[in-house]
Amino acid sequence: MAYGRLDVFFPDGGFKTYALTDKTTSIGRSTGNSIPLDTTTLSRYHATLTHENGVTVLADLDTVNGTFIDGMRLPANQPHPLLGGEEITIGDLRLIYHFYDDAPTRPISIPDEATQRMEQAETAFALAIDGPNQAISPGAHINAHIRITNKSDQTRRFRLNVNGIPKEWARIDRSEVEIAPDKHADAVISFRPRRRSDSAPGAYSVQVTATPIDEPALAISVNTLLTVLPYNGFGIALDGDHIDMGASFRVHVHNQGSAPLPLRLSARDLNDDIDLIVTLPDTPFVLAPDQRMTLTGEVKAQRTRFFGDPRAYTLDVIARSGDAAGFTIPLRVHVREKPPLPTWAAFALSGLTLALAVLVVIGALLLLRPAPADPAISGVQIMPNVVTSGEPLTISWQVSATERVRLLIDGSEVYVDAEPNNGGSFTVDTNGLSGTIPITLIAEAGSQRAEQSAAFEVSAPLSITSFEVDPPRVVLYVAQTITLSWIAPGAQTTRISGLEGFSDTLPDASYGANATIALVGIPRSSLTLT
Repeated sequence: MAYGRLDVFFPDGGFKTYALTDKTTSIGRSTGNSIPLDTTTLSRYHATLTHENGVTVLADLDTVNGTFIDGMRLPANQPHPLLGGEEITIGDLRLIYHFYDDAPTRPISIPDEATQRMEQAETAFALAIDGPNQAISPGAHINAHIRITNKSDQTRRFRLNVNGIPKEWARIDRSEVEIAPDKHADAVISFRPRRRSDSAPGAYSVQVTATPIDEPALAISVNTLLTVLPYNGFGIALDGDHIDMGASFRVHVHNQGSAPLPLRLSARDLNDDIDLIVTLPDTPFVLAPDQRMTLTGEVKAQRTRFFGDPRAYTLDVIARSGDAAGFTIPLRVHVREKPPLPTWAAFALSGLTLALAVLVVIGALLLLRPAPADPAISGVQIMPNVVTSGEPLTISWQVSATERVRLLIDGSEVYVDAEPNNGGSFTVDTNGLSGTIPITLIAEAGSQRAEQSAAFEVSAPLSITSFEVDPPRVVLYVAQTITLSWIAPGAQTTRISGLEGFSDTLPDASYGANATIALVGIPRSSLTLT
């Protein structure tokens, strides 16, 4: 009997499902594995899944590319327990682990100390909910258990509803229940966020309502939190896999995940007899969920052949995600080079070329060369001139009478253009930069040069790296103390909300980036702190 399944998503958009039945399941490139996956980004024996005593663990076998769970790399040879719904990344593959529960709906037990419980004194029934107990990735599922207790002296029928999340994310196994006097009934909510880019990650406040069918006005509700994790994935395609030397080509990328995704394009020359120059956007760019983008590249030979027969060369255009998983997709491109003249034309033109060379030399000696103009810079623009660290900005310029342009950022040379024409531009990667960053543009012609300076501002990104509540569980209608602490690098002020149901004495209106506060109060309902 299978204790779970593993869904494998391939870079080309396909996927395959494997039932997990063996105590130990090996994954890798070799055919000797339980699940052989033929891709060069995996080690021969990459990882193992072990199931024992109802617990499944995943271990990385000290591989080069590593194994990631929900974006975090696993230490080598250290088992990591799986609860179901985790997104696993190995090489250029994404995997989702699903746990099979032989009895997913009956029987259930809701311990008093582990539930969010709400009772109304004027009604003759109570409603409690337990779970969900962990965050899940879109495409996975997790359960929450509901218990309704009929405290009246007559049999009653209740209707259950779920609100606060998209309807297709939740399914109740019993939407209506009939309960005898002084008895209770149980139901199970199965949560399954769709694996789509619009399934935004975050914490969702889910409201479960029990309504007596004979007295709808006496309905009561309880709240719980469903935490949905982000998932990453992207696609890449070319207009065609054959292009002509010197021609531009288009690369289409698509963020298929639910979170912003940084991407970088690069090229790999696979030829020994020629050096190809591939021009691509070399600065990381960020795609929003479900965003598509088309980028333009160009390939040319370092040396142009004017004579000879047509030839074909090969290169890879590689897209790599900028998250911790480093998901990589290569695309093979064939480049066709067709010289304008056949081989025999070189011999026919050699005599004419020699004669023309003599005429050119004589003409050059007769002509007086005018004095060259001094290089000049007519403008430097920075767009935008204020960014957050990690966001790109573009520096552009106009020059005249210039043979070479050099760009210095914070004193270091980052760009040289030996054929500047009348201007150019450069996109700056601001990762690792902060504060006021000076730039200097230098235009050179022979021994003459011109300089122009400017600056741009880089601010630290705003984030919340820690938010903790101690204790994490409180008791209704009992006076107690809770301690809140947080760290928000880059923030000027922070605020806390959600304490109205705990204490009439509210905290300060705002705090600094880091703070720890202790409050005494009596919780009157479940608390959701922000």
